[in-house]
Amino acid sequence: MIWKVRWIWMDTCKPSLDGRMGCRDECLNRMLNIECVRGTCPCGDLCSNQQFQKRKYSKLKCFPCGKKGFGLQLQEDIPKGRFLIEYVGEVLDMPAYKA
Repeated sequence: MIWKVRWIWMDTCKPSLDGRMGCRDECLNRMLNIECVRGTCPCGDLCSNQQFQKRKYSKLKCFPCGKKGFGLQLQEDIPKGRFLIEYVGEVLDMPAYKA
């Protein structure tokens, strides 16, 4: 017999009463490094924990770095701890890099 279990994560955030963005430091999803799910977060459009879904990336510029390939440079000042961008590439160790 095969059992299938489906988890439904309930967001514990509460919408801000003064119109500010919700899902701040007290957001359980944020503490667990999980994005709130659009459409299920109680903060709705004021949820600040949907960076990937809303494609809210910092302004970056790609530039050549010689034989190392390319680098990224921020094009704006940002506060400490702000989300930059998701890296979805291979990380090479030194022997692979030298090859």
